[in-house]
Amino acid sequence: MFRFLETIKVKNGEVQNLNYHQQRLSKTLKEHYSVYSEFILGDLINVPEEFLFGISKCRFVYNSNSYDIKFNIYNHRKIESLKIVMCDNIDYNYKYFNRELLNSLLKYKDGCDDILIIKNGLITDISFANICFYNGKNWYTPSTPLLKGTCREKLLKQNSIIEKEIGISDLDYFSHFTIINAMRGEELSELIPVKKIF
Repeated sequence: MFRFLETIKVKNGEVQNLNYHQQRLSKTLKEHYSVYSEFILGDLINVPEEFLFGISKCRFVYNSNSYDIKFNIYNHRKIESLKIVMCDNIDYNYKYFNRELLNSLLKYKDGCDDILIIKNGLITDISFANICFYNGKNWYTPSTPLLKGTCREKLLKQNSIIEKEIGISDLDYFSHFTIINAMRGEELSELIPVKKIF
């Protein structure tokens, strides 16, 4: 049974941010199975002809000794509002294939586009991506994410975003937020007013 996955962006046939995905895959296998990865994503991912143009999604699901690869056309999901949801027992430190708990929390979104998950009083992520907040000068991302996404790691390394512990009351210090993950990229250009968090 597959336990983990990597969701990888393919743009005009080119696999994006491969080194960040490889690092996370290798770390996951080492920490769960005490084995070094023999899965070299660059060797295993061959983009089919029908996905050589535009943006597509590569799903690489795996466990310690087997894997499966699927491609789909990427459909950008528009986010304009978030509902705050508390959940102190959620654990998603690794990109698990099983998203049952995350998906179950979506029933509390109350007509919003997605949820903003609060764990132990601190902001983490939305259900499928990391979040960043803008104060008119700098972008900040919670230091307590559920999952350290590959796009988040890249932006931190580039000093484009700053890690910061962020609670609900801290939202008053920000004007906008944006959503980042491997598929959405790292443009930080989709600004959504913080007042759209309920």
